[in-house]
Amino acid sequence: MKKIYLFLTALLLTVAAGAQTFKDWTSTNGGTNNSSSQNSYGICAFAGCTFTFDWSVSSESNYDWLIVTLDGTQILKKSGTASGTYTHEFTESGVYTFVAQYTKDYGGSSGSDQAKIINATITIPETAGKKGDVDGDGTVDVADVTEVVNIILNPDSDDDTPTTDSRAVDLGLPSGLKWASCNVGATKPEEYGGYYAWGETEEKSDYSWSTYKYCNGTFNSMTKYCTSSSYGTVDNKTTLEAGDDVASVKWGGSWRMPTDEEQRELINNCTWTWTTLNGVEGYRVTGPNGNSIFLPAAGYRGGTGGTSGYYWSSSLCSSRSYYAYYLYFYSGYFEWYNDKRSFGYSVRPVCP
Repeated sequence: MKKIYLFLTALLLTVAAGAQTFKDWTSTNGGTNNSSSQNSYGICAFAGCTFTFDWSVSSESNYDWLIVTLDGTQILKKSGTASGTYTHEFTESGVYTFVAQYTKDYGGSSGSDQAKIINATITIPETAGKKGDVDGDGTVDVADVTEVVNIILNPDSDDDTPTTDSRAVDLGLPSGLKWASCNVGATKPEEYGGYYAWGETEEKSDYSWSTYKYCNGTFNSMTKYCTSSSYGTVDNKTTLEAGDDVASVKWGGSWRMPTDEEQRELINNCTWTWTTLNGVEGYRVTGPNGNSIFLPAAGYRGGTGGTSGYYWSSSLCSSRSYYAYYLYFYSGYFEWYNDKRSFGYSVRPVCP
């Protein structure tokens, strides 16, 4: 829990004012099409610390990119010939993950065909990280003792919950909707995650009508989410309820599966680039504001991957109640379709 972490960090670490530097990085995939080179490290920071790094890129403009994220949020994306310095001030204490990538598309190279991150440094001011400074105000006093007592007596209090989720990526979409940086069941963007039948919240070995939760063994015997008696018991429900939404069940908070309209917004307002991330094929989807997410081509029905991606929406196909809408793609093509609810597809959550 976050407060427990901050307490242990402040109590056990004595951080002297000054600066800590990180190892320089140069991408290594120059000349290799459809590839990605990556470097990452953890940053232990107190509120008030400043993190800076110098960056440069020499690449095929608008095709090969230097992309930098901090805890899953894109903070820099550059191509062509460019360089500069990036500065970030931490407002909350914690451990942050820094990732720099140089991604190349399927053809072409320009310049030196590489990216660099150098002089990465975290600067620690005099007031940050004092041993025993639990509340982060720069002094060790009675208030810190009170905070420790509150943590011990109320470890699950409401203010222990982060106000933001680092998995949420703002793509600058017209709706303001944020998309998750990874699939349900995954911890990294390139991981496939779980495979779920539409309306089910657990994985299984057999994805067929005989095992589907909301039917009696056949496509025309739906027991929930049905708009026509030709396909089962009519309830006219066309959007998954929270208890049947695997994103809501697994991640909690305001996370949920996207509707078909929200998937179409992603298609119509973003730039889709087929690429490879850490050896996994998929689409990098870049929003109007330059931020992006990666959708791996995870295959379906619990398979071990493939060259296509299948991502459920929360929307029923009302004309055929045994079908639901999903996002489908492969190299050079992306669109939304509808298919059998019994299939096991990936899920990429969204939140307001």
